[in-house]
Amino acid sequence: MVLLVPRLVYPLQVIDTPDEALRSKAPSKRKRETRPPLALLEPSKCRNHLQRISSTDFRYQNWDFSGGLILKLFSKQTLVTAQGIPSEIASLFQTVQEQHDGLVNLATMPLPAFWDFQEGERVLIIASNSERKAGTVQTAPQWQRAAVGLVQVCEINVAELGFQSIRTRNILKDISIGDFVEVVAGQHQGKSGFVAAKNDGHLGICKGTKGRGIDFLVHTNSSRLATPKFQCIDKPWIGTEVVVVSGPFSGTSATVQDVAIDARRCLRLTVQAICTGKNVELGYFDVQECWYVETLC
Repeated sequence: MVLLVPRLVYPLQVIDTPDEALRSKAPSKRKRETRPPLALLEPSKCRNHLQRISSTDFRYQNWDFSGGLILKLFSKQTLVTAQGIPSEIASLFQTVQEQHDGLVNLATMPLPAFWDFQEGERVLIIASNSERKAGTVQTAPQWQRAAVGLVQVCEINVAELGFQSIRTRNILKDISIGDFVEVVAGQHQGKSGFVAAKNDGHLGICKGTKGRGIDFLVHTNSSRLATPKFQCIDKPWIGTEVVVVSGPFSGTSATVQDVAIDARRCLRLTVQAICTGKNVELGYFDVQECWYVETLC
């Protein structure tokens, strides 16, 4: 049995292949509409003809659902191992895992198509006890046979432990707030900017336009550290009014005059106090933007 992400139309109509989607929506070759979106089953939208089997399983006509996914029988000879998984599908499987622990095994899934690991990149290895160890990528992801089947691993030089094969699911790039990054895979491939926020493996990127805050979100593993190529008009936050929140100048209103990256790849701001006109160099955690009353980073 195989769990599939369905394409659903409400009132409930199940479509699980592209050809079937087109046939169901196109009475003629001249008129074809957009395929229904990939989505998990929402029982609350299917009040009629939906049979509940258990807390996670449902049946509609000839279709069986488990955790919102279609459960379908295939011959083993008709299946091949996937080398990658689109970001949209990976996100839906992640949702199923969060809602129904144990239904899907994310460790055996292929590497998401929007992840990219290159030799020499600094990463964090996430252990089952939430402990994180630093390391450096030695080889790109590759398949390896394990007790649960084929899994994808990277060869990592782990601090104090040496070379180890680590599952890609347990690897997160070591990127910090204030770093300048380039997106190397996924929807925003080719874009770059400063990391303005970070949460649960995702980065909020500021491209550098004054007053816009976070411009887009990306997964940490779809980005890589880069060196900004500044021109004067490209520097973020120039002219932005801020309030100093720590240190001897705490409470002082100021205006950002310059932005730079120091030797530790940390963001440094040169601000000018509005009341005295004196210039002071501060870190990105030392100020708050007046417009949003958020940490400027």
